[in-house]
Order: sequence, then C-alpha cells, then structure tokens
Amino acid sequence: MITKRGDLTDGLQGFLASVGVTIDPQLYDEHLWQKLGICFPSSLKTACRKRKAEYLAGRYCIRQSMEQAGFVPGSPFSIRSGKHREPLWPEGWTGSVTHSHQLAMAAVAPRHLCRSLGLDLEKRLSEKSFAAIRHAVLFNSEPGLLESVRGEGESAVRSCATLIFSAKESIFKAIFPHVGIYFGFEDANITAIDWQRKTFSFRLTRTLGPDFQDGYTGDGTFRMLNPEPDDEENLFVRTCVVIFQVGDDTGYLW
Repeated sequence: MITKRGDLTDGLQGFLASVGVTIDPQLYDEHLWQKLGICFPSSLKTACRKRKAEYLAGRYCIRQSMEQAGFVPGSPFSIRSGKHREPLWPEGWTGSVTHSHQLAMAAVAPRHLCRSLGLDLEKRLSEKSFAAIRHAVLFNSEPGLLESVRGEGESAVRSCATLIFSAKESIFKAIFPHVGIYFGFEDANITAIDWQRKTFSFRLTRTLGPDFQDGYTGDGTFRMLNPEPDDEENLFVRTCVVIFQVGDDTGYLW
C-alpha cells in the first residue's frame, strides 16, 4: 500500500529529515497499523478506507522521518492531534505532514534548528477547480503573478495558481503553532515567485500575534513533481515554509 519515493523530497532544506511515499488505498488493510508499528487513533474508527490509508501513510512518513533524524520512537508510534487536528510533536521537535491524492510526505527537525515548518502537497488545479476557487484564494498583486506566466499557456497559469494556493497552506501550517488562531487566504499575500530558484516570498496583511504583525515577510521553497511522467496532468506542487525565529527565540539560520 505504501511505497517510498525519494523524488518527492528532493530540494527540501538539508537540515530537514523527510520521507515521501505513494499510497494505494485499495491495498489498505487494518493489520498494517500493527505491521508498521503505528498507533490506530480511535477517531478513525468510522472513517472510510481512503481516509484511514492517508492517515496511516502520513504517520508512517512522520515515524520514518523522525527515525532518520535520530529520534527513537515508541511502539506503537503515536503523534496525537490537537483540537484543530494539528500534530502535537514531541518535546524539542517540530514538523509538518501532508497528503494529496496518491502522495503523502512529512518533514521534521529538532527545534534548535528551526521553530516550526509548514509542508503542503497539492495536485495541479483542474480548469473547473481553478475557476471555482480563484476569487477565494488570489488577492492584492497575486493575479499579476498569473498574468506573468500566461504566455506559457493555460496549464502554466493553473500551475501558478496551485503554487499560490499551496504556499498559503504551508504559511498557515508554519505560523499557526505560534498564534493559535485561524487565518484566511486573504491574510497572506504571495509577493514574488522565482521560477529558477524555486522560491517564493510572502507578506502578512493582518496582525496574527505579537511576532507576526501586518507586514511580516518571509520566504518559502517549492517544487513541481510528476510521479507519473507519462501523464502531464498528474502534476503536483510541493511547498515548504520554515520559521527560524519567533521573537528572541532563534533557531539555526541555515
């Protein structure tokens, strides 16, 4: 059901321990939890097969990433979820987990290297999905970023829109642990995309907390992934945002 894919984590910052996998929910079996040493959460008792498979794959990626980083997990391994379904990391650790369609991945790091991180995977928006969400996701100067790639065709525009969507998901995951409040797509503006360096820049347009004021700026990285090269529509975007400093609390500036 779970197959490791090293290409999914290419290009992530070197201090992050990360694992990516492909998932086949049709091969899901209840015995896999015990076989993989992952604790089955009671909240999934009535979940569908697909949801169980995705959750198991995500927790498997977390376990493998933490072992890669030198953490010795218990058996069965358990990362509990908070009231907002966010992973509750062991003391001294931070990380992020994501899944989309047949892909899942996680990245972790000790908190002396960074304070938090956000990781997101999104399949490229279809024409229908793009039309449905564009006005809910794109704000301020962001439509201009789409226009800058329009000469490369409509698929490039959808890739750019997917990148902006995913980047905002990663921003939310990275900042939420420090502010504890929900914020929307309109509260973070993607100000620039460097397609050669595969980086993006962002600016908050709302004060979320003492250390994340209106005007706070940051950067992230991205990759375009195609797990099935023969299928051009099966394109995914992976984004990552790392927070190194919160107030006077500073991690290693990589």
